[in-house]
Amino acid sequence: MTNKEKIVLKKSRRFIRFNLTYEMFFTHYKRKKSIKTAKTMLKIFGIYSTIKMNE
Repeated sequence: MTNKEKIVLKKSRRFIRFNLTYEMFFTHYKRKKSIKTAKTMLKIFGIYSTIKMNE
């Protein structure tokens, strides 16, 4: 495996981990029927601008 491939793999792994945390928060707050809290939470994570919520 070349260095470039390693870097790509590392980045994609980080992206997957990031997706998992996003899913976790979203489902957790959706269960509590509190979309506003979820949005605030995502803003704290600094990713609200990159991912638009469905509701």
